Amino acid sequence: MKPLSPSQPWCDDFPPSTSSLTRLDSTQNFSRDAAVFRRLEKLLDDAPRIPLDSEERIVILSDLHLGNGGRRDDYKKNAELVQGVLRDYYLPDQYRLILNGDIEDTQNFAFSSILHAWPEFFEILRDFSNNDKLVKIIGNHDEEMFSHSRRYPVPTELHQAVLFLLKGNMPLFAFHGHHASNFMWKCNDLIGYLTKWIAFPLGFHNYTISHSNTKRIIYERRIYEFAKQMGLIALIGHTHRPLFESMPKVDSLKYQIEKLCREYAGVTQHEQTRLAKRIRNLRMQLQEALPRKGNEGSQASIYDSDVVVPCLFNSGCGIGKRGITALEISDGSIALVHWLHQSTDPSAFPDAEFHPLPGTPYIKAVLRKECLQYIFTRIRLLAK
Repeated sequence: MKPLSPSQPWCDDFPPSTSSLTRLDSTQNFSRDAAVFRRLEKLLDDAPRIPLDSEERIVILSDLHLGNGGRRDDYKKNAELVQGVLRDYYLPDQYRLILNGDIEDTQNFAFSSILHAWPEFFEILRDFSNNDKLVKIIGNHDEEMFSHSRRYPVPTELHQAVLFLLKGNMPLFAFHGHHASNFMWKCNDLIGYLTKWIAFPLGFHNYTISHSNTKRIIYERRIYEFAKQMGLIALIGHTHRPLFESMPKVDSLKYQIEKLCREYAGVTQHEQTRLAKRIRNLRMQLQEALPRKGNEGSQASIYDSDVVVPCLFNSGCGIGKRGITALEISDGSIALVHWLHQSTDPSAFPDAEFHPLPGTPYIKAVLRKECLQYIFTRIRLLAK
């Protein structure tokens, strides 16, 4: 796999680089975020270009936060699940693995202790790399990896961002997402020093942006506006909040309910019965997902307009209480999936499509799935 040079065209329908695209207008509503947009433009201009075959399968994981294997290692509780699905599902099915930042938590743990704690994980990564199926992107918690690149036990390049090219379609821009914070971008080294050598030894819990509802909404909104204006799909992590077609769970459920209600009038009575059951299930999920008082930001919309442009996707994280989330691209579709152990109560996913992984205790729940061509069409028509 050889990345295209930044001077080569994205695809048949796109110019060589963002320098010839319509630049962001600093006089628009997001003028106060001009520094972030300039940073994202440079990130896009500098990103290596990787062409994707239409038959290729991709899985995107982020925010695993590997530690030293101790009680404060966030990765520990889902380690067997992550390694099991990588080894027994994605590797044999020839998926390309995109690690989209915050894989090793070097802000809180020494890199040597991470290597010692999780040798099987790095062995699995070597298997992907040996098959030319690994892309590693750096986030804020593993930014230190750039200084350890020669010691990294897997033969792979480390990237700030990658631009994936689908021939004849708009590109997929993968980056971790911390670039949307001016403070984090400027002060990440200081944050890492204070966290590793002062806060963590004193027993303060590992803090991530996922603990701040207000900040993660701000960062997601900035990236959403950038992707919408540039006419591309942004694939991020960082906030630990899964997003599908630019929507968090509450907005996604509302959208699905509205879509099914529109279908209801034009189908047979038998089909209406099936749709009514699905609508009831979705309404139950919506009631559960609606934020409680004092936590309104947890499911806030990242957009202000009434028309949603499906240009932003977030893979969530690998340290969830019920399992891990990921984005999959295969067979012309993109899906948000949730991997869980068979002992986990599946009632939290009443409308999901379940796929047990044979010979293992793991189950894949497909939460959302959509045709990429439909998404591309909506972006072209709506992002104007």
